[in-house]
Amino acid sequence: MQKVALITGCSSGIGKSTALVLARDGIYTFASMRDTSKGGQLSEIAKKENIPLEIIKLDVTDSQEIDNVFEEILEKKGRLDILVNNAGFMIMGSFEEVDRERFDLQWKTDFLGPVTLMKKAIPIMRNQEPDKNNIRGNIINVSSIAGKIPFAYASAYIASKFALEGLSETISDEVAEKGIQINIIEPGVVKSKFLENTKTIIKENSPYSEIMTQWENMSKKLFEATQNLPNDVAEAILQCIKDSESKLRIPVGEDAKLFLEMHVQFVDEPQKFKDWFAKEMQKIFKALE
Repeated sequence: MQKVALITGCSSGIGKSTALVLARDGIYTFASMRDTSKGGQLSEIAKKENIPLEIIKLDVTDSQEIDNVFEEILEKKGRLDILVNNAGFMIMGSFEEVDRERFDLQWKTDFLGPVTLMKKAIPIMRNQEPDKNNIRGNIINVSSIAGKIPFAYASAYIASKFALEGLSETISDEVAEKGIQINIIEPGVVKSKFLENTKTIIKENSPYSEIMTQWENMSKKLFEATQNLPNDVAEAILQCIKDSESKLRIPVGEDAKLFLEMHVQFVDEPQKFKDWFAKEMQKIFKALE
């Protein structure tokens, strides 16, 4: 039996790499994206390698498009074994200056989109025959270390990721006995177009403008220097699918592992963690100078 996957946000970065990794493993992969004109290279690779990959249009903030995509997948394949909620972006700015409309867009993309997709996927998976590992479906939610570690000037993004992680952990207990496995992927900084797609709010004559400009410059240096690649995240996602005993949370990248480990170590002493985090970031930026 060939497994069927739906992945969101496949025009570049983690989504694109994950679509290729899963399709190369023989999984029939629906690689979705808001703008299918950006899927040319992905389509060319799939044709050249003769792998089971199909590009499909999907804006995760549009419930009608979600309904249409599920209808199309079921008409063509009759099942859905894997859902990877990857589509997302980040708004950077002070809480005071990020308007409600931007919060709404962040929430619709990074949280409510996955909510709607999971609500569509779970009943389909629950009624399917289990595989050899007694798994009826895999749901992988791509979060971030920001889903566990808050940092200033990204409140909308962090709120959405905290919510996604809380939801994922909650429903994992509800669906595990139904044969559905849920995993949360927590990457560190990944070399991709993520920063290019980040919406940074810097207002003139703002009390936050100087610090926001510093944050923007530091972020550019981090993304330029990182050794974490989208394919690293894609391989971690495939491993979750193959391992029916995988942990709920999967950090990806040495930076993610270190920050999350230290966050746990100082869980009852948040100020000590913030002090450690600030010193660690100073060391990183000094090394990048």
